[in-house]
Amino acid sequence: MSASPVIEWGGLEIHVAPDGELSTLTLADTGAVVARGLAVRLAGGWVHGRTELLLDEIEQHFSLEAGGAVQARAVVRHVFDDVWSIRVQVQNLTDVDLAAPAAWLEMTTPWPARRWLAGAEGQISLDVAELDGRLLTFTQLRGRSRLSDGLCWLTDMPMRLGPAGTPHAGYQVSWRADWLRDERVQAAALPTWWPERTVLRDVEDTVTLELPDAAVEAAGISILEDGDARVLTAKEGVHLAQVHAGRGTTDVELAWAGDLVHAHLIPAARGLLARDPRTLAPHEVFLLGRAQQRGHLGEAPADAVTQAVESLSARPGPIAPLALAAVADEVLAHGAPELVETLPDLASRCALQPGALTCALHATLASRLSGGAPTLPLPSGAVPGDDEQQRAVAEAIIHTEMLAMRAVEQMPAATVRTLALLGAGLPGHTADQLTRAVVWAVSGNLPEHWEVERWPVPLARVREDARARLLAERCGDEVLAWLLW
Repeated sequence: MSASPVIEWGGLEIHVAPDGELSTLTLADTGAVVARGLAVRLAGGWVHGRTELLLDEIEQHFSLEAGGAVQARAVVRHVFDDVWSIRVQVQNLTDVDLAAPAAWLEMTTPWPARRWLAGAEGQISLDVAELDGRLLTFTQLRGRSRLSDGLCWLTDMPMRLGPAGTPHAGYQVSWRADWLRDERVQAAALPTWWPERTVLRDVEDTVTLELPDAAVEAAGISILEDGDARVLTAKEGVHLAQVHAGRGTTDVELAWAGDLVHAHLIPAARGLLARDPRTLAPHEVFLLGRAQQRGHLGEAPADAVTQAVESLSARPGPIAPLALAAVADEVLAHGAPELVETLPDLASRCALQPGALTCALHATLASRLSGGAPTLPLPSGAVPGDDEQQRAVAEAIIHTEMLAMRAVEQMPAATVRTLALLGAGLPGHTADQLTRAVVWAVSGNLPEHWEVERWPVPLARVREDARARLLAERCGDEVLAWLLW
């Protein structure tokens, strides 16, 4: 086997390491990196043996050993044809039942993948910023997948194998990778019974599953039968329903959001009022101010927010975007000439990061309307991020904010990619809570006529579901502050 062979497939150049790992996947025409370190990993106990590179095929062989004896063998096979097939075959060699350590799919990507791993169904989607918008999509054909601790597990944990020679002595996993045109095509691959909505805005809303030949189990969810349909309701939170159908058991995450004001904003504001206003973090001051604007502070002292904002504006050094927004809110609410005068200095100390331009624009408006400076310094500095993916996301959000400040007629493809972090109308996980919340806030400033035709549902619905999902996840105060934008 050569030191670094390259397999060409689907417009990709796939560099293969000696151990069979796909070290780098790049677009053949541009050289842009799609993924690094793509490999099927087997958990502790498995020993990697030989690797064979055939024509458009890679085979990796593993053994599970105990006490000097081989208990099981596994073969991981990549076949690059019209589609790219990934198969895992495990075989018990003993005459007793065996619990073999599980397998997972590992890779790092320059942009967050959408990962939907749901038992009998699974889909991993990579948006590689192709001009035509196509998506490299890994689709599960066989196995049992789940997302746990950030890992994409492909099998049961552990794999339970029957004795050698019995029907259940083996375990098979099969996935297919292909280029799909857009998210609408991905949505068409969902099970036929998949519900119209999996995120509900209110605990009174219901989910209907049309299941003539399947059963449903769901802890914490009320299930009513209506002919072949199952009608589900639940309290606030993210709940798991399991649908037992022909292909096996599919996990369906269902989210019911509590009321933004009564279930989230008021309790958070009351907790903050009990603290010394001089110690509140920027997002806490902003949240408190927005609660006051909406009349939800009850019998709180009238100057509670003012004290917190004045203390915030007097702090030295760099400031967070929501600190600038909190001061701007106070200026718009009460005039506060002394705070108006601080806006240019505060704006100059606001570092460039996701959400900063949105807050700076808000502060500029407050300054103009209050007789202050007509323009304020824009946030500047290096884009934050601990790694390539974090920096790419931060740059994309900042770019989206810049577009919102200009009269751009059509939504650029890069903006569609950024907004897809909100889910694009598909199940699965994309980004952390704070990233999704900032994207949600920033997207509220985009031109109203902008729409994403490639998604299965409208942008307005995607934004609505994204906020409801964050509330159902019982997000923290910083995330909640961005959802008040």
